[in-house]
Amino acid sequence: MTVTELPRDASDGSSVEWRARRRWRDLRVAAGCAASLAALIAVPVFGSPDIRPESPSVAGHDQLDSERAAHRAMAQTPPDWSAARAAFKRAAESGSATAMSYLGWMHEHGHGVAVDGKRAAFWYAHAAEAGAPRFALKLGWMYLGGEGVAQNRELAEFWFRRALDADYPPARLALASVLIGDALGVEPDQPGDIDAGVLEARDLLEQALADGDSRASYFLARIHLEGIGGHPVSPQRAFELASLGADAGMPGLQGWLALFYRDGVGTDVDPVAAAVWARLASAGGDPLGEALWLELQARLSADQRRDVEKQARRWAEGG
Repeated sequence: MTVTELPRDASDGSSVEWRARRRWRDLRVAAGCAASLAALIAVPVFGSPDIRPESPSVAGHDQLDSERAAHRAMAQTPPDWSAARAAFKRAAESGSATAMSYLGWMHEHGHGVAVDGKRAAFWYAHAAEAGAPRFALKLGWMYLGGEGVAQNRELAEFWFRRALDADYPPARLALASVLIGDALGVEPDQPGDIDAGVLEARDLLEQALADGDSRASYFLARIHLEGIGGHPVSPQRAFELASLGADAGMPGLQGWLALFYRDGVGTDVDPVAAAVWARLASAGGDPLGEALWLELQARLSADQRRDVEKQARRWAEGG
């Protein structure tokens, strides 16, 4: 994923803040920290769908009996996939979103049938329309990544919006990731214009963050640091957002925070704080954190290294 050019703080590009942010971008890319948007928000792997039966107030007795028969067939050794599929199909024909999702799962993974992504998408779409918005989200990721179906960005957005319309919170990050991806590398039509998709993404992410989803801090930090889609740049806000993600235990943002402290981006230069966050990011397997930890620990005195290890251990233990 290409990182957009950062706007200059001075006409000659000589400001300390500009050079620090430029260094941040170059090192982040070199360290392989520009992960894909979908990977960063940890797209869930859908194995067996939600197996909880619908309540009797919604589902009729015949529907519930069919679902239970399907589960009994799957519980056999070996599973009787043919009987399970027939029972789920009866339940699906009477409106069971659970049964529809199971039929999609069977076709996606080849349980008793040949793997068929299109047929899986057919049943997942029916499940979503029947009131299971997480399968609208599932379809969005399938179309976005071309997983079992032809890649189709428009259909991905369609299903993400359907999940969002159903008030399914995970859809906020999914849709925001698409809108931000659209704006990467695209210059505004007029100076001062802000891409409408970026503004929508920012609002979705702020909602997600307010609801406690710290993953939104990654996208928001990028918007404020890189000026994606013509958005105003604010290193201070980017620092605040990176701090939220780092405190929540995200190794990638811990690596960013280490770099912010090292270079004074949005905050004062603090080599010890930089080393603490680099140490934590490195322990979490973040490539940028690993590179920074190797660099920073060589600059520390023995006393500083002990202090860094003590602070990192305290943070890891929840202190």
